[in-house]
Amino acid sequence: MYYDFDWKEAAFSSRSLPVVTGVLYLLMVFILPRFVPAGGYKLDRILVVHNLLLSAMSLVLCVGCAWEMFRRAQSENTEWMFCENPETPAQGPLYFWSYAFYVMVWNWLEYRMNLQHIGLLWNTFVHVVMYAYYGLKVLKIPTPWKNWVTRLQILQFLTSVAFGVGAMKHMWEAPFGNKCAGQTTMWVNLAFNITLLWQFVGVLFSPVRSAGLKQSPADSPKKD
Repeated sequence: MYYDFDWKEAAFSSRSLPVVTGVLYLLMVFILPRFVPAGGYKLDRILVVHNLLLSAMSLVLCVGCAWEMFRRAQSENTEWMFCENPETPAQGPLYFWSYAFYVMVWNWLEYRMNLQHIGLLWNTFVHVVMYAYYGLKVLKIPTPWKNWVTRLQILQFLTSVAFGVGAMKHMWEAPFGNKCAGQTTMWVNLAFNITLLWQFVGVLFSPVRSAGLKQSPADSPKKD
């Protein structure tokens, strides 16, 4: 399942699954508010476990992906990070980690999208920090680094754009061609990341956010 991983033979590789999952998610978004009381439920303990578990899982994904990228870089040059050979199958340990990150990356696997492993590395690293922050916040543990969570997310999407520019040199003559695997998917993903970048920049520099950049009393170090 790990060393002999093959996307084509893996569970959930069906083309219909992302569509069905998306529809079910939207139904939950519209239906659940009708059954949840206005004040909600006290779920502090569940939220702590949920966020710390996601942080730990993200750490495993980040380390696993980094290790397999390092191993592949030792046996090949690093060009595959920016321009995967269209003939390369989505097989082996490195693609296993994309599969483990599956929820939003069906197209990454199906079309062996360029930059997916770099994107996976960045995203899981950010999630380690983000979910740890959420878990500690529920526990009311001071998080003096909380203001850097949004900045880290912005940096993630800025590097996405930068790596996209780096990938362009491999596909300059035919940006939507097939010199590299998953070129069209890469541009769609890059466009999506730019919209996220725009939103996070807006959050960081919004008047409310700017007013909150100062350290809150709850997070201020206590004096003896």
